[in-house]
Amino acid sequence: MLNKIINYFLQLNFCFKFFMSFCTNIYIFFLKKLLIIEKIGSIFNHFLYGGNYMYKYDKNFFEIIDTEEKAYWLGFIAADGNIRKDLHKMRIELNIQDKKHLEKFRSVIHGNMPIKEWIRHKNHSCYIEVNSVKLCKDLLQYGVTPNKSLTLEILFNKIPFELQHHLMRGYFDGDGSLNMYEKEGYEYWEISFIGTQHFLNYIMKFFNKKHKISTCGNNFRFNFKKGEDIKDILNILFKDAHISLDRKKEKYDKFIALNDYQGVCLSRT
Repeated sequence: MLNKIINYFLQLNFCFKFFMSFCTNIYIFFLKKLLIIEKIGSIFNHFLYGGNYMYKYDKNFFEIIDTEEKAYWLGFIAADGNIRKDLHKMRIELNIQDKKHLEKFRSVIHGNMPIKEWIRHKNHSCYIEVNSVKLCKDLLQYGVTPNKSLTLEILFNKIPFELQHHLMRGYFDGDGSLNMYEKEGYEYWEISFIGTQHFLNYIMKFFNKKHKISTCGNNFRFNFKKGEDIKDILNILFKDAHISLDRKKEKYDKFIALNDYQGVCLSRT
């Protein structure tokens, strides 16, 4: 009788251990599933609202414009960048010859995302993308909007005066031009800007110049052809410059080498 009782409790103990082991395994199984789901959700949320999960970069780069680099890239993105309407992505696409410039941007934001290339209609281009609502909203607060080609109104009052010419140089590298052409055996130079009327009016005043602003498709344009005017504007744009588009800087150096006119100094008007 005693042996039966002992065997009964031994079997009961075995069943209890088996049941506890089963419950533990079930708990661990669902816990792992839950953690996986939570991890996936975390990745998704970070990608959607915080940025590239796989890549590192300074998402606060444009929060405060207080350096030459920040002002320059704000201007460059205002010209050649593109912000998606839902503010989840910012993209800069350039001709393949300017790939090095994208490398400069990636470096200044401490990023490790790839610079991709593609060929479309015989146009070989390269681009970089940053998926960050924070970065896009920071750009937006300075007037860089998703539909910027028609609505660009840089809020210059938020940008220190001593940095504004760096912003304009960035914009010039994107939507400005400096060209030399020959006519009847003479060399002529021309500098021009394309943008919204509001933006062009401000930079015209900043350069302390007056010129007709004409329509250019859905946008506006002004240009100067007098050597003195060009030199004045270039002296302002490239004052204390440490970053610029290489091919624009080469044209600037060539113009300066051929022209000995002493330009104006940058001063508040």
